[in-house]
Amino acid sequence: MEQLKKELTSQIAKGLPGKDAQLKLAPESRDLFTPVGEKTDAAILILIYPNSRNKLHTVLMKRQSYHDHHSGQVSFPGGKHEKSDKNLLHTALRESQEEIGIIPGRIEIIGELTNLFIPVSNFMVHPFLGLTSTIPEFKPDRSEVDYLIEVSLQQIAAARIEVTSMKFKGHNYNVPYYNLNNEMVWGATAMIMSEFIEIINPVTYSLDQE
Repeated sequence: MEQLKKELTSQIAKGLPGKDAQLKLAPESRDLFTPVGEKTDAAILILIYPNSRNKLHTVLMKRQSYHDHHSGQVSFPGGKHEKSDKNLLHTALRESQEEIGIIPGRIEIIGELTNLFIPVSNFMVHPFLGLTSTIPEFKPDRSEVDYLIEVSLQQIAAARIEVTSMKFKGHNYNVPYYNLNNEMVWGATAMIMSEFIEIINPVTYSLDQE
């Protein structure tokens, strides 16, 4: 894990892939949205951890279906910044603990990736990359989380962009996505994942994945 930390820190220090990486997974209809009022800050956590077979993974979650812009979608753990939060990193860790039960004290933050504005919900999302050497004991909040999706870094690094059609305001648009564990990862999560993939791909360590 120390070698992984060193390699990822070095890779981020060279400069983030940024918006160019994110736009590879931007839905065709994205430019139809325009900001409404003041943006709301939010933060998410990309957590790298070992599983019981010492294989490196990250975790996504399938949100419960309810009346919300992101209802039923696959996302990273995280949520809206609250006034009581010390900073945006605190937001990412607090929300991740509330949603999936991770313990913030066991996570080492490597850095922050490129922020991303989500027009449909007016969120400015700040992604944080963290590592833990311990196997997390996930405790998803069933009021928010339908189920968790654990994906190996090998699967993520090998992910290929696929395209489907979605209807928005009576029109069909092309939407790029990743198929991870037979789950469709699209929209903001896929755009953040795209940058994450470009960061981990050049890292010169042995993933030793399945």
